[in-house]
Amino acid sequence: MKTVLLTTPVGPYDTHYYNQSLTDVMDQRFSRGCGIWTLRGHIHINFAHVIAQNIEAPTVFLEYPTMEDFEAEVKKRPSVIGINGFHNQRDVVVQMGTRARVLAPGWRIILGGWAAVGVHAIYPENEWREFADDICLGEGISFMRRELGEAPDAPIRISHLPRCSAAIPWLEPHPPGAMGTIVGSLGCPNGCNFCGTTHMFDRKRIRILSA
Repeated sequence: MKTVLLTTPVGPYDTHYYNQSLTDVMDQRFSRGCGIWTLRGHIHINFAHVIAQNIEAPTVFLEYPTMEDFEAEVKKRPSVIGINGFHNQRDVVVQMGTRARVLAPGWRIILGGWAAVGVHAIYPENEWREFADDICLGEGISFMRRELGEAPDAPIRISHLPRCSAAIPWLEPHPPGAMGTIVGSLGCPNGCNFCGTTHMFDRKRIRILSA
């Protein structure tokens, strides 16, 4: 049976704009500029949990690993290695793909997420083929199902996701896992020229759950 390794980029992570954590969307965007009411917290990377729950192949997911963690799993020779990253982690993703080529030659390496959009935009195909076999720019479940020889149009089911955290830091400096996530749809039809999501889904909205 084919096996899958999904992973985020290895750490340590660079900070985001304004010296903010890359994994804190509340402080970055959603409550930015709210003064003492600005929320802070952390997020988990839900893409891998959603994909793993919708493919038949046994899957390992490394979230925020070290390079040593990543190399140890690659040496187990999974059939497919999927590397996903944020936009400013493109160079780390390239480094990981290059390293995986050395440790597991002949195994399939797939790039996804906003980092993959950057790789696709900057590197000619003959160059990115040196550290990856394919790039997923759209919906990842059907992509991975086709990659594994599974039915791409089978129903999508999400049974559980990790709980993220956010709170007002002077009330709760270390918030517990208090936030759930519902993935209702992917993509966007509006086409803003700065938006990676618009590019990834070709200005289309893919509905996963109804209201």
